This record gives sequence, structure tokens and C-alpha cells, in this order.
Amino acid sequence: MKRHLLLFLLFACTTLGAQTNVYKVEDIPMVHLQDARRYVSNPDGILSETTVYAIDTTLYALERETGIQTLVVAVGQIEGGDCFDFAYRLGRENGVGRKETDNGLVILLVTGERCIQFATGYGLEGDLPDAICKRIQVRYMNPHFSKDEWDAGMLEGVRAVRAQLSGTGNPVSSSEEENDTLLLFAIFFCCFILVPLFLWFNAKQRKRCPQCHKHKLRQISVQSFSQGDGYRIEEVTYVCGNCGNVVRKQRRVREDDDFHHRGGNGWPFLGGPFFGGGGHGGGGFGGGSFGGGDFGGGGAGSKF
Repeated sequence: MKRHLLLFLLFACTTLGAQTNVYKVEDIPMVHLQDARRYVSNPDGILSETTVYAIDTTLYALERETGIQTLVVAVGQIEGGDCFDFAYRLGRENGVGRKETDNGLVILLVTGERCIQFATGYGLEGDLPDAICKRIQVRYMNPHFSKDEWDAGMLEGVRAVRAQLSGTGNPVSSSEEENDTLLLFAIFFCCFILVPLFLWFNAKQRKRCPQCHKHKLRQISVQSFSQGDGYRIEEVTYVCGNCGNVVRKQRRVREDDDFHHRGGNGWPFLGGPFFGGGGHGGGGFGGGSFGGGDFGGGGAGSKF
């Protein structure tokens, strides 16, 4: 009987202890406010002391180089289970980042939810866009996190973030951005090189005399014949400036088409869509500080 009672009390204490580790935003220790060289809040001891020191050193160097402030949080459980909302509130309610530039970054690892979440301040969304955040997680962090290798995943991810933001290593490229660049190049090539080249060649061929094969045909007259149904037949007369050969061609055009009637051979793109037409103050190596940065909806999250 005593043994069963002891086991029950041990189970109850374990369960109660687990419940106390469900964190609210205001429960996360802000270690940076006690020491300006610390950036990792690790209350459950998920990351080793060696990894925490390495990340702190990396992020301290990043802030010295770029002014970017980063908060890294690793916990087991969070209230509500919404990693995006939790990370966003961590950044905004603690004022991570400079007030004048909103260059804060929050990296949240929740092992119980199996999620990693980045949240960026408004001023950091251009330097660390959502696609890059996602790529860092998928390439450097999630392969380790899926095997519960918290130290390796977090350390590699933070180093990739620093490389992207400071240029000290090889920045991470996004396949989506690469594809977008190729697509834009293809559109540019077609619209401004291939299509104009085709139109120029087509116009040149229309001036080719069938008799002497010189490109000397010159339009001298246009005669219209009404066909009805909103269309007309035009007979265009050309004369070759080289051999004097006369060439007549017919074409069917709309009644409201004045372009051909005027003998225009212009380029359709001209005139078209492509042309015309709450933070803390202070600082130092004792108590650190956050700068009062604000957060939008930037960043990315993933499950592992």
C-alpha cells in the first residue's frame, strides 16, 4: 500500500512539474537584460552550455557588425501551442531590435510542439525574407531537429543566419528567388530582344521584291473595298526601288483599324504596357538592453 502511495505521489509531482513548464510570453527569462553578451534564453536546459555560449558569441558579433538584435528561445512547451504568435509577441512585447530601424529577430524552438519559428522586425524583412528563413530551417536545422539533435540544429541555423545578414560567410540562396530571377530574365529576353527581332525580320521580309530579291519594296498606295461585318479588304501597291517591279497584295482588316490604313509598320510595344503610357534603455557589459523595435508578420516557421 505504501509503495503504491509513493508511486502515485511521484507521478503527481512529475505531472505537476511538467505543467509548470508551459511558458507564457512573460515567463521567458530575458537573459540579455542581465548581460549584454547573452542572447539565448534556455530555461529548460534543452541546449547545452557549450552551444549556448557559441550562439551568444555569434549573435554578439552580429550585433556589433550590423546592429541587428536577436533573441533565441528554446523551451519545451508554450501556452496555446502557436509558435508563430508566441515568437511574434516575444519580439514585440520585449522590443527586440532598434526602435529607429526595427531590425530585431526572434528564433523560437519549441521541442514539445516540434516547431522552429523565425519572426523578423519590419526593418529586417528585406535582408532576411520569408523564403530565406524557411530555407535555413529546412537545410540546416530540421534535419537535426527531427533526430532531437537540438544543439547541432540550432547552432548551424544561427550561423547560417549570421552569414546571411553580415556577409561573413556564404549567404543562403532561395530556390524561389532563383526561379523568379530566371523567369524575369526570360520575360525580358522575349519582350525586348526576341519579339522585336522577330518583328524587324518580318518587316524586312515584307519589303523583299519577289523579282530581284532586294529589300527595296516601297508602298505607294492603298485601296479599300468594304466587305461588311465590320471588316474591309485593302489592296496595297508596292514598287521596287531597284528593278521597278510592281507588287500588289491584299489584306483583311477591321473597319476601325486606322493603323494599317495609314501604312503603319510600327512596333506594337511602343506606347503599350512596357513604355510610357516597447523597449528598454541603457546598455553596456552589465545589464543589456533591447532597443524598442517593432515586429510585423515577417519570418517563417516549420515542423520537424
